[in-house]
Amino acid sequence: MSTPSNGPETGTSATDMESVYRWVASLPNMETRENALLELCKRRESVPELAVIIWHSFGSVAALLQEICSIYPYINPPNLSAHQSNRVCNALAFMQCLASHPETRKEFLKANIPLYLYTFLNTNNQTRPFEYLRLTSLGVIGALVKTDEPEVIAFLLGSEIIPLCLVIMESGSELSRTVATFIMQKLLLDEVGLAYICQTYERFVHVATVLEKMVIDLAREQSLRLLKHLIRCYLRLSDNSRARDALRTCLPQHLTDGTFKQHYDHYPQNSPGLPILVTKTTSKSRITFALNVFSIVVIQLGVACSVGYLITQILPVSFWILQNLIFLWMSSFIYFVLEIVWAFIKSVPRIFPWNILYLFMMTFMSSYIIGCECLSYKDEVPFVAFAFLWTMLQVIVCFALFVVNDFTETLLSRIINILFGLSILSGQIAYFARRQSTITLLIAGCVGFPCTCYQLVKEVKLVFGGGGRYYSEENTIIPARNIYGYCWCLFLTIIWVYAPFGLRSEQPKSLQ
Repeated sequence: MSTPSNGPETGTSATDMESVYRWVASLPNMETRENALLELCKRRESVPELAVIIWHSFGSVAALLQEICSIYPYINPPNLSAHQSNRVCNALAFMQCLASHPETRKEFLKANIPLYLYTFLNTNNQTRPFEYLRLTSLGVIGALVKTDEPEVIAFLLGSEIIPLCLVIMESGSELSRTVATFIMQKLLLDEVGLAYICQTYERFVHVATVLEKMVIDLAREQSLRLLKHLIRCYLRLSDNSRARDALRTCLPQHLTDGTFKQHYDHYPQNSPGLPILVTKTTSKSRITFALNVFSIVVIQLGVACSVGYLITQILPVSFWILQNLIFLWMSSFIYFVLEIVWAFIKSVPRIFPWNILYLFMMTFMSSYIIGCECLSYKDEVPFVAFAFLWTMLQVIVCFALFVVNDFTETLLSRIINILFGLSILSGQIAYFARRQSTITLLIAGCVGFPCTCYQLVKEVKLVFGGGGRYYSEENTIIPARNIYGYCWCLFLTIIWVYAPFGLRSEQPKSLQ
């Protein structure tokens, strides 16, 4: 073991260093360990290489871990005394030294030592011994993230530190919440950490919900230090395009209504990010956004109706089901073309590939329903087989979206989409099996109709509610497409439900 140099550089005399070595050597002995921890704590700041000495000394790290593990039985049920807490906090102070020193940090992580502290972070007891234990453990994690090293971030993300921090941020003391928020801020500042939190809708919502609760609490009992870390967390989240668009509807009102105005007026150096955050996440008028959406819907309907009417006048058919279905096919095809053109003009990569693929299949769904409803029985099987395959592909895409956990969709929305696809599929199975029974079609309609109504109402609410998950003001094509598409799905579902009650009787037996 190398001996650090003595003299003015370290501010430690040879006599003091001899005492340090003696106390470090006393750590493995349980009878002298408590006194050794106290004496070494007094010299912790004056001996820069203390972490290296402890790490390379025989049995020292094992002794510290033994101290930590010795109080596990007192965590649950909570029966921790102040003396036990202070003793373990002294051991944790040296863990913080090991986490801070560049020569011991990597070995500290390789040994998975931070995992021994997660038990203390997972407690919710608010008594002083437990609070000191949580705060000191957070100090060790905070010392790790201060270095901004990718290895540290990867380790903490892999060991699920985020849920533990969120619990403390939500219910801990002010000091513990501040340190936990600082750790969250450091995780977000790393590109990998930001991508991890914004990877799924559920993770983002969990973080955003806790941050919102903290802002509401700070509006009552303001803490400049904690507010500074919260704003930096929000500001970093806004660097992710999908998170920024979501924050437009879930950013706490207290951050935009001037509640904390006095802080960045009197202390601009402490909260420079708040005006920037408000600027980045404040969207245009909700009414303007809604008008943009519905103007696109009106234009699409107008073009589709005009072309559809011309087609039905040209074709030598008069019964209304065929006319409406041809009109529906043409309008869907035109809308499909409009969506592609819009995507290329606006360069909106988010529309590809899932939404375009889904719309492409919806376009062909109209064409195969023509075959199901209007062709003679002898020609029905090929069309229904084609319909069956396309609907199966639609359901597969819905399940694929469910598996990849698309950030822009909630779990309920994905389930509703799957149910809608299955309802159409059940109707196609009924046709394919040549069992055109009223009960089968009614079951399909009773599932598809409420699901489609739910989605349509939800889309309209989200538009008037400020856009929701619709990315930005420039991308009004997305909610317009959804509303437009669900209107036609509703129309198709009504045909499925009421077809057994007389509409099918108007079908010709053959189509020459």
